[in-house]
Amino acid sequence: MKSSLKFIGIVIALNLFTAIISKQASAQRGEVSFQVFYDELSPYGQWVRDANYQYIWIPDVDQNFEPYSTNGHWVYTNYGWTWVSNYPWGWAPFHYGRWDYNDYYGWFWVPDNEWGPAWVCW
Repeated sequence: MKSSLKFIGIVIALNLFTAIISKQASAQRGEVSFQVFYDELSPYGQWVRDANYQYIWIPDVDQNFEPYSTNGHWVYTNYGWTWVSNYPWGWAPFHYGRWDYNDYYGWFWVPDNEWGPAWVCW
C-alpha cells in the first residue's frame, strides 16, 4: 500500500512538472502581449510608472525575496537551466523581462515579451 501511494505521488509530481515545462516551451514560441502581463500580475503586486523603464511591476513578497533564489528551484531542460517558480505569477517574471533592484522599490520586474528559461547571469 505504501509503495503504491508513493508511486501515485511520483506520477502526479511528474505530470505537474511536465505541464509546467510544456507551458513554458509553448510560451517561448509565441509572443505575449504586455496587456497579458498587466492583467495577470496585477493581483500579485503593483504596477508603477518609472522614469527609466516606463512601467515596472513590484511583487507583493516578503523582504527576503530574491529572484531566482526564493520559492522555486532550478531544473536542467532542453532549453538549459530553467527556473521553476512556486509563485502563481512565476510564469511571467522569471521567463520574460528582467529583474532589477533599487533602494526605493526593492526588487522590481521590467516586462519584455521574449521568452527565456531564465533571464539571469552570474
